[in-house]
Amino acid sequence: MRKINTYILPAIALFSSGWIIGLIVRDIAWFEYDNSFNLFELFYTVVSIWLAVYIARAIEKGVQDRRNQKDILIKHIDDVDGQLEVLLSSFTHENDTYSIDNFTVLGRAKSIGMEAKKYERFIAKYYPVFAESSEYKSLTINTRKLVRLCTKLPTKHNNQISCINDVWTYSSERFLDIQNEINKLREQCFNLELLLNDQ
Repeated sequence: MRKINTYILPAIALFSSGWIIGLIVRDIAWFEYDNSFNLFELFYTVVSIWLAVYIARAIEKGVQDRRNQKDILIKHIDDVDGQLEVLLSSFTHENDTYSIDNFTVLGRAKSIGMEAKKYERFIAKYYPVFAESSEYKSLTINTRKLVRLCTKLPTKHNNQISCINDVWTYSSERFLDIQNEINKLREQCFNLELLLNDQ
């Protein structure tokens, strides 16, 4: 009922105002008008108005749908960025070493990778031209690099990384590399959001 009122009431108001204006100006001598009207012209006018309104609404709906797609995609990117921030804050510092438990680092990395894959599939589906452009850089590849930095033990023993009782321990230099990689990924998320807003 409410939808009907939003269409009928303005139409009645428009018709009434036109009728009142017609009554006011019909007695003015310098206005000339024809008492007869062409039914075809009336039909043509109504169809033209309907088409103009329909096209405007279709364009508006298309723009709104596109904006909604971008909002969903940006939300996924924000989720990745938020998880990267949480991962970085999960490291503990003690005696010039940084540590994190195995479950946290692998769980967060897996979660970040899954979110990144989710939005990359979304980009490939709805923005294929952007996905193939040189500006677009895959986040999942860099996520794998982060996992390697956090969990790959060297073949020869060194003091940069170790894992004892499911707790990873890193030297300051190794942690700096991890921190830089996380910050690169976060910057990539930010740049991706900017590029998507231009699409």
